[in-house]
Amino acid sequence: MALQNPFLMRAVFTISALHLAHLQPTRRKELVLSASNHQHLGLERFRMALQEAITEENCHAIFACSILLAACSMGSMGSLQSPGEPTAARPQNREIIPEWMNLLRGVYT
Repeated sequence: MALQNPFLMRAVFTISALHLAHLQPTRRKELVLSASNHQHLGLERFRMALQEAITEENCHAIFACSILLAACSMGSMGSLQSPGEPTAARPQNREIIPEWMNLLRGVYT
């Protein structure tokens, strides 16, 4: 499916680079930047696919890409930090919604 839908292939590359960044801390910065680049390139084509008609041929790839984007969003939080390094202080406002939660809206439907 990813071979026929370049945006999905880029999403696979993105999550793969984030996984490698976790496994190879000495290459973390390089791999996170690579993941970011793949995600950027994939999102351009993903947006084009969403603007065109969603069909039986592309709906599974679009859905799979959306799930991988949500997983990448969760996996990239604090990804440039070293393991065990504290995360930056965030406001204590409970109304702030994490970015990845917005990406999961509509998945159930």
